[in-house]
Amino acid sequence: MKKIVAISLFLFPSLLLYSQEYQGSEVAAAEEWLHEKFEELYTAFSDDVKDSLNKIIIDRFESILSDRHSFNDPFDSLRRIGKIYSPDQKFRLITWNVQVSDGRHTCYGFIQYRNKRKRPCLVYRLNDQSDEIDNPETSVLDPSRWWGALYYDIIRKRSKGRKLYTLIGLDPHDRYSNKKVIDVLTFGKDPDPAFGEPVFQTEEGIRHRMIYEYSPDIVMRLRYERSQRMIILDHLSPIKPALEGNPRFYAPDGSYDGFNFRKGMWEYHPDVDIRNP
Repeated sequence: MKKIVAISLFLFPSLLLYSQEYQGSEVAAAEEWLHEKFEELYTAFSDDVKDSLNKIIIDRFESILSDRHSFNDPFDSLRRIGKIYSPDQKFRLITWNVQVSDGRHTCYGFIQYRNKRKRPCLVYRLNDQSDEIDNPETSVLDPSRWWGALYYDIIRKRSKGRKLYTLIGLDPHDRYSNKKVIDVLTFGKDPDPAFGEPVFQTEEGIRHRMIYEYSPDIVMRLRYERSQRMIILDHLSPIKPALEGNPRFYAPDGSYDGFNFRKGMWEYHPDVDIRNP
């Protein structure tokens, strides 16, 4: 009996290690496949071919992300897509965009949510419905009806016991303009993700998200300055007064605006001195 127990204690860690290595090799093989498919996607000329490849990628990627072993995989070889973890490592946002022949961009992606109980990750497909959403700055959305963006920063804040994940991203939009987006992601008990929260206090009133449209020929600064605890952004103006109201001719005018988080709200501040906000 002692020999049997000893053998079991010896074999169990070995089997566990083998299982982990097996799972890791599966994820690595899947990543290699994804890398090849993304390269095909971004070198394809036909819109039909792009659409077909993208659908294949989405289905396979969703299956891979549901594997809990994939959560810690950085997918380093997938350099054409965005991958960003929340500061508390609760979830990851994966986003990419596809441009069609008329210059329009559509964003795609997933929320990969880590399950505490070592179960498969929860995976939510993000369905870009930007063209169909009226009044986006005052709308609450969900993964099936998402204002598409390529996220590059996540800021975690708390308000009334709830976690608010403020997202900063780029919406490539089309050949005539780009957009920068500040959105908020929250989770319910299930956890049902929702986009949009009435926490942006602006001069025009309270907004659920902020969207800035500007000329595609320029770069707009929009980022969270952690040392200053403030979102800093270029103030956009038309390059000529006669072009007021036409965002394709909007560009930074050399001044800056900002948002700081106070009492559960992102408060807008115009004309911020970035040397001393």
